[in-house]
Amino acid sequence: MPFKIFTCCRYLLFVLAFSVMVLVLMIARKYNKKIRFCFSSFICKVFCLDLKVNGEFDSDAQLLLVNHRSLMDIVIIEYLISQKNTCWIAKKEITDTIFIGQIIKATNMISLDREDKRGLLKLLKSVKTKSEEGTLVLIFPEGTRNKTAGLLPFKPGAKFLAEKLKLKVQAVVLHDTEKLLSANDVFFKVRPVRLDILPSFKTAESETWFDDLQQQMLAILKQSN
Repeated sequence: MPFKIFTCCRYLLFVLAFSVMVLVLMIARKYNKKIRFCFSSFICKVFCLDLKVNGEFDSDAQLLLVNHRSLMDIVIIEYLISQKNTCWIAKKEITDTIFIGQIIKATNMISLDREDKRGLLKLLKSVKTKSEEGTLVLIFPEGTRNKTAGLLPFKPGAKFLAEKLKLKVQAVVLHDTEKLLSANDVFFKVRPVRLDILPSFKTAESETWFDDLQQQMLAILKQSN
């Protein structure tokens, strides 16, 4: 019972902080990045996250691929990338939800409508604009949250964007973030979170880069299990 109470408290704290952030974003949109960083910093500290980072982010990278295991994935990445504007790509089904959809709209993130045949063209145009502005575009190549130990097959969207726009790509492998809101954790227990940041590259260097990258990320995940 105590564990369940602690878990409820964590969720309520997350929702409260999230709600405040969305409200502030609606009032002060020009401080978009600073507000998001303050929120992610607050959550990382309150949840006692001990981030163990292997590798470095490339300031010249234009497209960041991240495996997706938890709501905390975005929080962690936003906290770590504090010096550069970032923009996440989200499927329209998420954008239309009350909870996550509000932050996507408030922060001018990119929404992808998979049912619209023009969706990829709109996505291409939006990402091109963001990249030209110097914004780092982030995408979950699996397309949805993964509940398995490995990786789900990558959707073609990331490959399409990288090759069409000739973007410099980098990838991050997050480990065990799905456990951060577990009912089996004590509220103030320090939670180690490992991130492996892979070297950046240009897609023209290899025709099989997309499949190779998925296999590389999967191998890293298997090593930690």
